[in-house]
Amino acid sequence: MKKIKSFIFFLIFLCMFFYGEEALAKENTVSDSIFQYSLSKVAYLSNMNVATIEKNQNWVLNSFDSFRGNNLQNNFVTSETNEIQITRSIANYSKIYELSITDMNWGKIYGSTTIYRGILNGNIQLNAKFEPGNTYVVLVREFDPWGQLTGKNYPIGYFGTAQTSNPQVSKPKINEVTDKDTTIFGTATPNTTVHLTIGTDKYRGTTATDGSFSINLDHSYPAGTGLEVYTMDSTGGKSESLIGIVKGANDTIGVNPIYSSDSVITGKTIPNVLVEASIDNSKVRARIYEGTSDSQGYFSIDLNGKTYPAGTQVTITAFKSDGTNISKLVIVYPRIPSVNTVNINDTVITGSADPNAKLEVLINNIDRYRTTVDAAGNFRVVVDPLKLGDKLSIYQESNGINSDTVSIIVK
Repeated sequence: MKKIKSFIFFLIFLCMFFYGEEALAKENTVSDSIFQYSLSKVAYLSNMNVATIEKNQNWVLNSFDSFRGNNLQNNFVTSETNEIQITRSIANYSKIYELSITDMNWGKIYGSTTIYRGILNGNIQLNAKFEPGNTYVVLVREFDPWGQLTGKNYPIGYFGTAQTSNPQVSKPKINEVTDKDTTIFGTATPNTTVHLTIGTDKYRGTTATDGSFSINLDHSYPAGTGLEVYTMDSTGGKSESLIGIVKGANDTIGVNPIYSSDSVITGKTIPNVLVEASIDNSKVRARIYEGTSDSQGYFSIDLNGKTYPAGTQVTITAFKSDGTNISKLVIVYPRIPSVNTVNINDTVITGSADPNAKLEVLINNIDRYRTTVDAAGNFRVVVDPLKLGDKLSIYQESNGINSDTVSIIVK
C-alpha cells in the first residue's frame, strides 16, 4: 500500500513539473513589460538604458508608502516607502525565486523575500530607507524545485526614488474650485512646476516669479471630484500635497461673522433667492428673519434693531428655485470691546462690552488685569499708571466664547 501511495505521489510531482515547464514556455511569449512606473518616469529612467533590463520575466512592482498613507496607485517610490511588492503575472511551478533590492553597486541589501513555486506575490519589508534621487536594482537568484541554486543571478529591473516633501518648496494654495470653473488659480514657491490631478486627469503648469499660477482645464468637473496639487523645483524637490474637492458653485452659503452688537446679518449665496435667518435664542421657539440675495448672491437680513448674545445659534437657509434649500449653522460672537480714550498716567481704563462678560486687560504682555462687565455693559479696570508707548491688549469672554482682541498704544 505504501509503495502505491509513493508511486501516485511521484506521478503527481511529474505532472506539476511538466506543467511548470509548459507554463514557463508560455510566459516567454508574454509582453516584455517589466515594471509599471508612475507619472514620474523622467525621474526614474532618464539616465538608464532600459534595453539592459532582463526581458520576458513578467514582473510587476508596487510600492507601499508611509509618507502618502497606503498603497500607491501611481507606484511612487520615495524615501518614505516601507514595503515593495513584486508580483509575477504568471506563476511558475518549476522554480523558486529569491528577490533582493540593492543599491547599484549591489553592495547594500535593503530587503529580500522568496517566491515559492506556484506563488505570485512577494512582499519585501525594507530594513533601510531609500535615499531621494538614488537608483536601485531588483536582483533575482533562481532555485530548482528542490531548493538547489541553478546558478542564474540577474537583475529584473531598476527603479529610482522620487523626492519626498521638501520644506524649501512650500505647499501650494489655490482658490476654491467649483463645478463651474475651467481655470484654477493659486500661489506657490516661485519658478516651480505645478502638478495638478483632478479626478483621473492630470495637468501641469509653472509658477511666475511672484509665485502665482493658473491652470486652464479642458472642462469643468462635477462637485465632489477630488483634486491634488503639488509643486516641484528644478532639483526634484517636492512640496507637500494640497488635497481638495470640487464644490458646487450653487451650493454654498457664506456668512460674515455675526457679533453680539450686530442687528444685520450679511453674506453671499445663490443669486436671486429668498434667504432666511432662524435664530434659536429661547430653546423653545425660533425667531425668523428674511431677506433676498441680489443678482450676484449678496444678501442682507435686517434683525429689526435687535441684537443677540454671544453663543446664540443662527441657521441661514437659502431656498433654491427647484424647491430644495441649503443651510448653514453659525453662532453669534462676542463683540470687540469698546475702550474709551487712554492717556499717559491714567490709572483707570473704561469702556463697554457684553453685559456680565469677563474682561481682561494685558499691558505689554506682562501685567494682567481682570474684571467683570456690569449688567449695563460697562467696565472699569484699575491699573498702574500708564506710560508712553504702553501696549494694551483687551478682550472679553462672553458665554464661554472669546472675542477678538483690541490693541491700543498709549500716546
